Amino acid sequence: MTACRRFEADGLLALEQGRPLDEHFHACGECRAALAAHQGLRRELSSLEPLEPPAGWEERVWARLDRSAPAAATRPWRTWAAAGLATAALVLVLVRPLAPPASSSAGLVLQVEDGTGRRGPAPAGLRPVESLTGPLPLGSRLVVDVSTGRAGFAELRVYRNDVDLLLQTSLAAGRGGTSPTRVALLLDAVGRYRAVLLLSRRELPAPAGSVDADVAARPAEVDVVVGAEIAVR
Repeated sequence: MTACRRFEADGLLALEQGRPLDEHFHACGECRAALAAHQGLRRELSSLEPLEPPAGWEERVWARLDRSAPAAATRPWRTWAAAGLATAALVLVLVRPLAPPASSSAGLVLQVEDGTGRRGPAPAGLRPVESLTGPLPLGSRLVVDVSTGRAGFAELRVYRNDVDLLLQTSLAAGRGGTSPTRVALLLDAVGRYRAVLLLSRRELPAPAGSVDADVAARPAEVDVVVGAEIAVR
């Protein structure tokens, strides 16, 4: 039996977006342990003193460079030294890992239109998934705005009950995430719906059969964004 990876795939994103975790994260032992470890790490990081370079460090570095290099060579040295010093400062203060380049500025915005069943191209009365307090009625519509960031390849998949692949569509990627693509799907059957965005600089693998399998079996260079679960009754 494979280990549950929902906390890494969905829980961390929910916490970053300020959304409450659903009951799975409290009932699943692996997710509880991952949540406890995450909370412990945050407590430890919050107790650390901020690291700052000593006052006047820039002036001392420039003075030393000016004394050790001819005037004609000073300007190129300053350019490279500035880049190196900026990188060193980032190393000092950066605690949270940077997102992989392929997923920069990428993400999902999920909205729903309740129970109209209309198939027009421009849904009206949309509201964010985060505002839902209960299941949606049959005939509702899921609207997904997708930003692909700098990924060379991007694909949106929508599953029902985490195993039935209802939608698989490749998206125009590499646009810096400035022009989201909108995809709409009619929710015409009872179940739990979830959107999954896959991003990579290389060609994406075929679906693995479920949300968990898509997350667990992806190559290292593939980033996955898993949307919040939507119930329909």
